[in-house]
Amino acid sequence: MKIYFTLAIILIAFQVYSQTEKERKGRTESDFKSSFNDGEISGYVFDNQNKTPLEAVSVQLIKSRDSSIHGGTETDAAGFFKISGISQGKYRLIVTLTGYNKKIITADMINPDIKKIFLDTLFLNSGTETEEIVVQSERPFMELKGEKKIFNVGENMSVKGGTAIDILKNLPSVTVDIDNNISLRGGSNIKFFINGRPVTGNVSRILEQLPADQLSSVEVITNPSAKYEAEGSTGVINLVLKQYDDAGVNGQIDLSSGTKDKYGSGININYKTSKYKALGSLDIRLHNMTMNAIVDRNNFFSEDQAVTNQTSDGMMRREGNNFRSEFEYYISKSDILNLNFRFNNGKRKRGDTDNMTIYNSQNVVSEISKNVSEEEETENGYSLGLNYGKYGKDGQTLTGEISYTLEKENDNGYRETMYTLPEGLMSDYYDIEGSDNDKLINIQSDYIYKFSKQSGFETGIKYNINDRSTNEFNYLRNNETGIFAIDSSLSDDFNYLEKTASAYGIYSNETKDFSYNLGLRGEYWDLDMDDKFYNSTSSKNKFDFFPSVSLSYKLSMTEQIGLNYSRKIRRPGFRELSPSTRVMSPVLYMRGNPLLEPEYFNSIELNFSKFFNSFSIIPSVFYKIKNNVITRSSTLIDSNIVLNVPVNADNEISYGGEFLVNGQFGKIFNLNMSISYFNQEITSDTLGTNSSNTFSGRLFSNINLPFDAGIQLTYFYSGKMITPQGTVDPMSSFDVSLKKEFMNRQLSVSLRISDLFNQGKFTGVSSTELYMQEFSRARESRIAMLSLTYKFGSDTKSSDRKKRGNRNQDEQDRGSDIDF
Repeated sequence: MKIYFTLAIILIAFQVYSQTEKERKGRTESDFKSSFNDGEISGYVFDNQNKTPLEAVSVQLIKSRDSSIHGGTETDAAGFFKISGISQGKYRLIVTLTGYNKKIITADMINPDIKKIFLDTLFLNSGTETEEIVVQSERPFMELKGEKKIFNVGENMSVKGGTAIDILKNLPSVTVDIDNNISLRGGSNIKFFINGRPVTGNVSRILEQLPADQLSSVEVITNPSAKYEAEGSTGVINLVLKQYDDAGVNGQIDLSSGTKDKYGSGININYKTSKYKALGSLDIRLHNMTMNAIVDRNNFFSEDQAVTNQTSDGMMRREGNNFRSEFEYYISKSDILNLNFRFNNGKRKRGDTDNMTIYNSQNVVSEISKNVSEEEETENGYSLGLNYGKYGKDGQTLTGEISYTLEKENDNGYRETMYTLPEGLMSDYYDIEGSDNDKLINIQSDYIYKFSKQSGFETGIKYNINDRSTNEFNYLRNNETGIFAIDSSLSDDFNYLEKTASAYGIYSNETKDFSYNLGLRGEYWDLDMDDKFYNSTSSKNKFDFFPSVSLSYKLSMTEQIGLNYSRKIRRPGFRELSPSTRVMSPVLYMRGNPLLEPEYFNSIELNFSKFFNSFSIIPSVFYKIKNNVITRSSTLIDSNIVLNVPVNADNEISYGGEFLVNGQFGKIFNLNMSISYFNQEITSDTLGTNSSNTFSGRLFSNINLPFDAGIQLTYFYSGKMITPQGTVDPMSSFDVSLKKEFMNRQLSVSLRISDLFNQGKFTGVSSTELYMQEFSRARESRIAMLSLTYKFGSDTKSSDRKKRGNRNQDEQDRGSDIDF
């Protein structure tokens, strides 16, 4: 309560100061990036009765301020017009043709990040009346910008009160499993960024703590060029946090409450003048969650333990808070200095009860046991970054950054196995202690030089140091003496020091309709490993080149085709390299492999985009070859325990296609749909060959209702997927969200029900020559969440306008560009 009281006092002071400043100074000057003169408005004009194009229609662009003519043109035989060289400002577009009603479109060309507006087709009616339409440059849910797909999630109802994980679940090509492991087109080697800065440590844990309400957009790149780090062979995902461009004080307050004790709150404040911008955000979260699992295993070569039945029930409690601050100083119109800071801490407590019954080959019960475990983790971390950017009028850009990130985690818990049968068998009791420290230092600089408006060269250098140390000690209790002694087979103390130095160069050029870029990246990788518990050390180092090619051809104003190729790498992670054994459950152990080598990817992707009057389609196909694939090998130990160890297989071939639809159909309904298909084939001398086809689809729709209300529907389906030694069954979920806005849209109330039909289960089969098992796991997924959002400041005072859908917009979030 003290925190909220303090924030409330600061907020009131800011608002009072802001109003005083506005009254005294009047309109605040815009920042260095607000002014532009290369805007563009285009569209088609048709006859409304017979739906045919109208030629020689007069289109004039008038400045709203003084009614002077800024530019004009006439439509061609296809009814198309385009006016270029538009300066920032407010305009009226006057469309006239003798015998038809005059049409006046109010167009606000004020957003420097959206300088191209492609209007819906204008239909003229016969007559002499005047029809008026208001157009604002508004971002759709999905946009294309070069190799990026940009998903604008800032107003997504289906994730209100949720986390960044919930947002990723709704994005095309992205899959999140029951343990919040994230994959992109079936691959898990994804490079994650937040506001263009790399995410280090446990990515899933960090994204679980990041509130969805703080996100503005998510950028997804499925086949990154040489500009991006070679590590991250599956793709790149950058999460862009909300910022406010209006001068003065702006902000947002969020409160949420969900079923079975789930709560969240947050505040975001932004203050901006012509010389600097300062922002800060704080959020607090508390989530409780239940989970359960069933595992049935048949052991082929064990008389005493032929069949194992295991059931598990658990509860997890997560609590934590995040604080973020940023200060940006505009040294001049072309020089910017940015200082950013992030801090997070939290606590995670989990308890599980596993009941296990074992039958012998005669179907007689040979063992009954109960395993009870509890683990408590405390985690905290911070990052500090300093950025400088110099932006020249001739297109030259120089940027530099240095950042430091630290993530720390401490674990304490116990695990006890109690036996009902055989009678008299003593229990096994372990005390567990562990810690994980992850440090990342990043230094880089990038430079862009333009030979002309059509061609240029981009280059950059980067140096990373990732210093990670982890340990876990399992102490086994002697039941007779009560003394604890360390179990060396389940303990470790592992250090991992990784250094990567890289440089890249990209040449780009474009003609009227054709553009291309050619890139090459070089990376030197050096890794030192030290296992203090086993007194062993090892090292790896390697230098590699990674080329990329991107071609694009504009077939028409509304059609474009692109082809790109890249070579990437996946280096083994520290858990995969650590030789220690970890206990995941009473029947599942995991161990790393220090002999693992990197795997290499060669990817090619062909895509096409077509923009219609009210919607767009983006079909694409891809083909990927992986060499020296890192996969998992499962073996049976101690008659009833499965040990998973990562190994290098021979190769993997995957290919598939994706079809995206994004559109506004009428005034009240919009639809975003994606359908994905891909085939995987994994080949190994030791594990054999496994192949399968996988299909997935998403449906995301908004329905606007009267009185500032709306409904959002989200559906997800994933077909059967393969693992190296088994399959995962199809999964699906259906979410419903309701929203109502008040106070001129400053206050909104949302109700979200996730997984309405409670289908969020993870089931499948795995088998080897030694055993076959069926599994079913589920986390609490049907959740109702009530959220309240209040927006304040100058950003909320803009007038409420009738909006028309715009397409093919030139979008760029300065500050969201990814660190390469």
